[in-house]
Amino acid sequence: MSVAEVAEAAGIGRVTLYGHFPSRTELAKALMDRAFEETEAAWRDVDTTGPAGDTLERVLREQWHLMERNRNLRDNIIGDVSPQWLRARHDPILKRIEDLITRGQDDGAFRTDLPLSWMLTALYSLVHAAADEITAGRLTTEQAPEILVASLRSLYRP
Repeated sequence: MSVAEVAEAAGIGRVTLYGHFPSRTELAKALMDRAFEETEAAWRDVDTTGPAGDTLERVLREQWHLMERNRNLRDNIIGDVSPQWLRARHDPILKRIEDLITRGQDDGAFRTDLPLSWMLTALYSLVHAAADEITAGRLTTEQAPEILVASLRSLYRP
């Protein structure tokens, strides 16, 4: 998506947009910051007191709409930010998931024979792969949460 297209979608001129964001990278960071803030806010509202497996599945189902809503953002501007910046913005959300996986491992709900970092990376990768499959037309928005839940259930269960 070009800066001109973003400006048009926002109902402002390109010059006005550049007045607020001196570069496409700064615009991309601002848009992605907003998406991450929405996701972090949604996580604050999640009841994580139940069994870890049930909580993880509920989070995937309930918060998929955020990923779906921001999929076009990811598809169009992700190359405008560094991988390091992007990973740093994921870290607060990934920390919450890591804590949930750890609790599930401690409770015996999740396997312990795989490194925690691998289990977290697998979830991260599968969520993004589902978004890519939707973009490619091989998966629907409605199918994605259940496919993610089934995939992670088979990966995480002992």
